[in-house]
Amino acid sequence: NPGHHLDIRIDRRFDFGGWAMIAYVDIQNIYNNLIQIRPRYDFWEKEITDRAGLGILPSIGLRVFF
Repeated sequence: NPGHHLDIRIDRRFDFGGWAMIAYVDIQNIYNNLIQIRPRYDFWEKEITDRAGLGILPSIGLRVFF
């Protein structure tokens, strides 16, 4: 089952004399499209089940440069 996902990232740089900081917000898989990553075979039940990847994955962060 083919699929796709969309990632977005917004960042802002702040300069302070001898150092700088970047603040960011990152959202991966904004469509929440659960893409099959790998089928799993259960030897006891003799069946194959689909395993989906992560849904929406938000993150925020700071990077500091000296």
